[in-house]
Amino acid sequence: MTSPEFGFFFEEAGRSGYEGPNNPSAEYFTGREPSEAIARELIQNALDARLNGSTVRVNFHLSQVQTSEIPGIDGLRTAMRAALTDAETLQGVGGLKDALAVANEESVWVLAISDHGTKGLTGSESIDDEKSPLSILTRGTGASAGEDGRGGSFGIGSAVGPMASRMSTVFYRTLRRDDRDIVATGYTRLATHHSNGVRRRGEGFYTRLHAQDFEYPRNQIMFPEFPLRQEPGTDVFVLAYRDAEYDAMLHRVRRAVASNFFAAVSERKLEVNGTSPSGSWTLDSDTLLSTLQEDENLRSETLPFYRALQDEKPTVGLHPALGEYRLYLYEDSDLNKAMGTMTMRQPLMRIDTFVHRIPRAYAAVLVCDADSGNELLRGIEPPEHTKWNSHGPRSNAAIVRHLKDFTRDALRERLGVQSSETARVKGLEKFLPLVSPTAGEGTGTGKPADAEDSTDLESGKRVGMTLATYEVPADQQKSFRASVRRPAIADQDADSPIHKGKDAGGAGEDRQGRGGDMTGTGAQGEGTSRIHAGSVKFRSFQPQGSEYSVLVLRTGVDAEGDLPLATLGSDGGEEANDLSIARAFLVDGLDRKELESDGLTLKNVAILAGTANRIEVSFNTGRAYRLAVKHG
Repeated sequence: MTSPEFGFFFEEAGRSGYEGPNNPSAEYFTGREPSEAIARELIQNALDARLNGSTVRVNFHLSQVQTSEIPGIDGLRTAMRAALTDAETLQGVGGLKDALAVANEESVWVLAISDHGTKGLTGSESIDDEKSPLSILTRGTGASAGEDGRGGSFGIGSAVGPMASRMSTVFYRTLRRDDRDIVATGYTRLATHHSNGVRRRGEGFYTRLHAQDFEYPRNQIMFPEFPLRQEPGTDVFVLAYRDAEYDAMLHRVRRAVASNFFAAVSERKLEVNGTSPSGSWTLDSDTLLSTLQEDENLRSETLPFYRALQDEKPTVGLHPALGEYRLYLYEDSDLNKAMGTMTMRQPLMRIDTFVHRIPRAYAAVLVCDADSGNELLRGIEPPEHTKWNSHGPRSNAAIVRHLKDFTRDALRERLGVQSSETARVKGLEKFLPLVSPTAGEGTGTGKPADAEDSTDLESGKRVGMTLATYEVPADQQKSFRASVRRPAIADQDADSPIHKGKDAGGAGEDRQGRGGDMTGTGAQGEGTSRIHAGSVKFRSFQPQGSEYSVLVLRTGVDAEGDLPLATLGSDGGEEANDLSIARAFLVDGLDRKELESDGLTLKNVAILAGTANRIEVSFNTGRAYRLAVKHG
């Protein structure tokens, strides 16, 4: 067992700012399931620490552990109580309450993630060696261990463990090459608190308590429920794993691995196992295809890209800065939509999806795995590693544009699609605005809201369709009139005033004698034919890495009926005319009720008052959109 000389050490806060209950680094992973965040970050790190030519093996092992056996648990509980007292009613205090409650339970579920065929965490934990992989993963923020360590370009990968832990606490155990000692430590992220009259920071590190330097325990038995490490590599123990009750057999983990790392598994660079009291599974090159076929989500969203990797004659490109890269293609008329082009670099992990307006049913994979390209692209990714930035900090517009142009041209050539002709209508620019922002969301930056630079015509996160920007000389600008129609929306009270927008003309009568603005009174009918925009408040967004657009509706009264939708940013072109809803779900907690649809209208939707009604919608284009509710 661990020695009582060791425990969680919280440094004196001194004049440092208050560290609240919310962990800023963990915010990068909000909106993702813990299973996916854990799988992506830890497996990516393991692949980055891969030994020369070896297959990386990662085991996910879920088991119950007696709380009394957690190293340093008494001191950890004391710190949790102090942090909870000092936090008072701040946002995020609920997390501290939950952490303390779980820490006082008799047992907790612990998820151990163990990698093999890797270097382990090299270096020392000493302050004098604070840039070593061991120090950076277990104590560092805003730094990466680089080529000798465990992945990550921002040093925030270590935050995924505390995020996935209801106790905000993880332990690490590592065995390095040429070192017989098994080194172990722990990390917790609470909040600034007072202990024996001393103000202390929110981060706690499991080390020798009364030493002048960090000193991690060696060769001490920690969590005997899990096998003792016999070969180089690293174990991460997530205490009170958040998904344990909902994913007893770790099937969500397997789906996340297959979805994000199918290429690495297919190339025999990665094998993953899952073990729990409920059963076990293996995901390797032999079982990958059956896993993709048997899971409905993987079959529709990932299997086509796996098929693309079987392309024996990929299109090869070469760039001075990127090195060689390859485009693999799979075309099948049985696909319901164009899947786009998935992008990957050296770890062979899913990064982004390029979407092109090519009228073919296809899936493609772009792999940039040369050393030079891997480092360049890694440097322009956001912390979540979900795209290659073409603008803003850490970006390279020329490189991203080059890859998208290469991909588009290669797809057109191999699929036999001719590029469309561009027609110029003389004088048209005089009637177009200087900027065309998404409705109601102008950015004030001279760009459409959420759009990329004007030369960047394809994107995996396009909102609606590309909007053009035209600059018009002031002396050529002309005013013009447009007719608008707005339906009269009744309130729930019969004597409430309602307003009907003018059909045309100004405040008075138009040339046909029709009136301008008109007011009256009215009430909602009892029918269930249609839910109008005036009846609800709504917002929409696009979760990272999801094919679904999300619409959140709030209403003051219960409503039921058909819900007509519109996509913000669509310019009414050919794609807008053919756009329709492929699938839609009303999401209530863990329950997902599939909704019927007709074109862009959801049928027989029940909206409850006083709650956030979440609807997830996917379209026949394979693209996500921002959504609005139509007036009528």
